[in-house]
Amino acid sequence: MKALIRGIGAVGGFGIGVDSLESALVKGNAEHQWIEFETTRGQLRIPGYRADTSALTQFVPIRVLRRMAHNSRIALTGAFAALTDADMMDSEQRGRLGIIVATGYGATCNNFDFQHLSDDGADFSGSPTKFSNSVHNAAAANISIALGDRGPNHSVSHLSMSFPSALLTALQWLKEDRVDTVLVGGGDEFSKALAYAWQLAPAKNSDGFQRPLIGEGASFFVLSSAEISSMS
Repeated sequence: MKALIRGIGAVGGFGIGVDSLESALVKGNAEHQWIEFETTRGQLRIPGYRADTSALTQFVPIRVLRRMAHNSRIALTGAFAALTDADMMDSEQRGRLGIIVATGYGATCNNFDFQHLSDDGADFSGSPTKFSNSVHNAAAANISIALGDRGPNHSVSHLSMSFPSALLTALQWLKEDRVDTVLVGGGDEFSKALAYAWQLAPAKNSDGFQRPLIGEGASFFVLSSAEISSMS
């Protein structure tokens, strides 16, 4: 089945939007940040790419954002960028909307506690806010709440196969005429576990390739049926 791409939204260490992504690709590099976090071996300071989600204040009240985990904010930023690019921020323009979010590591990405890993009797009790954001479908749910959408909502977490699976689901929804439009995307936040492993790995592999830096970001697409679009 063919689908029409109505809008694209991207966010990452390069900035927000397709133009920012293109600029980073043309230049061949994006400016990294130094990220610090505590471990049982002390503080680690590792270069990486972080996504700026401050643009969300244009769409979501700050008091609401405070209750969202960083991975949800990343997904929201990519989703709003895609809808803005498609000129579909108005619910009437979207019609029946379906939302699908793919994530390799989900909300549990940074639930691994490095600082207290070997401390006997450490208090692992979490806050209600952290608990409510600890499920893999938190990002998709937050997008739906922010948009006031009540259509089909689905999350996929299958490591590198997450986005292909999400895209297949989006096409199937359109084929079945369950929705008029699908907001589908993938995203993950900076993983401390991957950064920890990155710090222990050699700078180059056996073939001499430089290892890439750990990053975070999201990419979303607004899709509609190509058949319906050609008739309208």
